[in-house]
Amino acid sequence: MAGLGVCFVWIIGCFIYASQVDPSGMTGVVPAPFIPSRNEHVIENDFCNVCRMDVIFVLFVSSVFIGSSIGLSVCFYGLCLFFHDETSDIPSKFDPDYMAFNKFTWLTLCLTSVFLLAFTAVSTVTLLGFHTILCFQGLSTIDYVQKMRDRMKQKRAKRVEVHPGYDATGSTGGHDVRQV
Repeated sequence: MAGLGVCFVWIIGCFIYASQVDPSGMTGVVPAPFIPSRNEHVIENDFCNVCRMDVIFVLFVSSVFIGSSIGLSVCFYGLCLFFHDETSDIPSKFDPDYMAFNKFTWLTLCLTSVFLLAFTAVSTVTLLGFHTILCFQGLSTIDYVQKMRDRMKQKRAKRVEVHPGYDATGSTGGHDVRQV
């Protein structure tokens, strides 16, 4: 049980460190504007073209997923202990002598952690899946965004219906343009 606690503290520390430290701030590199004509991707060949640093995107997102999954497992285990049958001969884990705060405060913190860690795990799996699909389709993120913009423009163009006999300028020789 102590090993799980150490893992949990390590994961929380890593999340805090990762969210507080700017990797380009340590080197003094100023972010560069992204120019799509020069580079196809923001992150290309394990190199970030904006922060001008070597990065391993898949490894980073995978480590976030693994960390959130471990944290989720620890919190879920804690929830199982909370609802464990207390009729056994084992002393209760929620004896007030061993608790630093109220058991319902602990339950609230644990449920909040489960929700946030589950959200993080699902988000990172979705991100990995999205980039895997793009990789198999041979698209960059920018190509995908441009493709989606073109589809939206085509949908908007199809929604415009032209009626003969009315001109948008008010003359009778044109066409009636109405949104459907």
